[in-house]
Amino acid sequence: MTGQPAALAGTRTLLESWAEAGSSLGAQVAVYQAGTPIADFATGQSAPGGRASTADVGRLYCAAKPLTACCVARAVDLGLCAVDDAVGKYLPAFDRGRRQSVTLRGLMSHTSGLPDLMHADPYGHQAGWVLAAASELEFPDRFWYRKPHYNNTSAWYVLAAVVERLYDQPLDDVVREQVGKPLGLSDLAFTQDERNHFADCYQFRGNAVIALPGPDHHQLFRDVNPAHGGFGSARSLGALFVELNRCVRGAGDLISTPVAREFVRRQADVEIPGGHGDHPYGLGFFLDVGRSWVGGGWAERSFGHHGFVGRQAVVGAFADPDADVVLSIRLFSAGPRNNWMFHRIGQEVWSDLGLSANHDRERAAST
Repeated sequence: MTGQPAALAGTRTLLESWAEAGSSLGAQVAVYQAGTPIADFATGQSAPGGRASTADVGRLYCAAKPLTACCVARAVDLGLCAVDDAVGKYLPAFDRGRRQSVTLRGLMSHTSGLPDLMHADPYGHQAGWVLAAASELEFPDRFWYRKPHYNNTSAWYVLAAVVERLYDQPLDDVVREQVGKPLGLSDLAFTQDERNHFADCYQFRGNAVIALPGPDHHQLFRDVNPAHGGFGSARSLGALFVELNRCVRGAGDLISTPVAREFVRRQADVEIPGGHGDHPYGLGFFLDVGRSWVGGGWAERSFGHHGFVGRQAVVGAFADPDADVVLSIRLFSAGPRNNWMFHRIGQEVWSDLGLSANHDRERAAST
């Protein structure tokens, strides 16, 4: 564990109790305050019989979406594009019909109206098929969403194709060059060496603990999936959000402050499938994360993103520019209590940091 040995004692005790009780296989938690790592620890197991480590790298699922968004933000700073550019400017197949109205902003904010082609299985097709289908199929009106609707897959494949065109590089290389290398985060990427501390996600089934089904290992580790792929530890995902938080607060280097603030500005309330309701969304980031995603006194302008297995959160990072706090979580198992656990972890972290009462009052006073 980095930081003070007793830091986040309540949070650590809570996670250890879940692992001992069999409610969760194990977890990673990384917490930063004012840009300083307060705690970085792992509890329980990352696989049956294997002790969890802070170095374990797991799938990001939808928490990978901010990686592509960061590449777009960097391109805006470099003058390569603008967020209101039409996608057809970069992908000629989008320069006709109703696709002419699709912009980079629309893709990143889930407001493009583009139908989600692979919601049931985000690894069901190769990138080329998804891009061709999104570019060429003439969808009936009922497939074009009339209200902001979370696009889990196709919008992000289209956005990835634009990013590759902007940088003239494969997306995985762009992420490594524009995000990983500047921040020294070698394990935050879309492809991975499967021997590099990879930790799968598990579920309890009776008395057994089994790995969740997913794509074959070659597809998982080698194919770039900008919507639902990517890898990282809680530590590295948290470190990215520390830098993004610094950018929003006016002290970062990765993205200019005006661009960073635009990306975490409310664009729309987006309908989340699976009964999750509508949630405020920016450009690649959920906003006001304390409202639904994680417990504690998070400010209205907090931002972050989680990765879900089915309807259950297993990984996510959240930043609060007002309190200057970042929390990153990975649970090594998925179960019906995961979403509740994310709330409890956030509440306990807030309490451990001594922020609960004061920041809750500040938030109430501002609403």
